[in-house]
Parts: sequence; C-alpha cells; structure tokens
Amino acid sequence: MTARSALEPIIVDVQRSGRTSLRAIAEELNECGIVTRRGGRWYVSNVRNLLGRLGRKQAGAGR
Repeated sequence: MTARSALEPIIVDVQRSGRTSLRAIAEELNECGIVTRRGGRWYVSNVRNLLGRLGRKQAGAGR
C-alpha cells in the first residue's frame, strides 16, 4: 500500500464530515498530525495534487 492510498480513507472521512474544501482538508490533516511524504505541513496545493492522483474531486471543482 502506498502512502497516497493510505491517505484515501482519511480524506474520505474528512469529506464526509463536511470539510470538503481544499483548505479545510489541509487543516484537518495538519490538526491530526499527518505530515506530507516529505515530512511537511499540508497546504491547498498538496491536497489538490493528492486528490488528483487519487482521482477524486473536491467540492467546487470545475468553477
């Protein structure tokens, strides 16, 4: 299992809880102490890239 696929269920849970914006997902990952693969904090751009790699869409996509 890759780190990216390990994050997918976490992302799904965050989105189901109502936190669907890229910023809200990044904040939740940071609050949970989950670091990026380089050991850093999550930002909108990291989350956008991750969701793209997972084939998931965020709320408000396509505006």
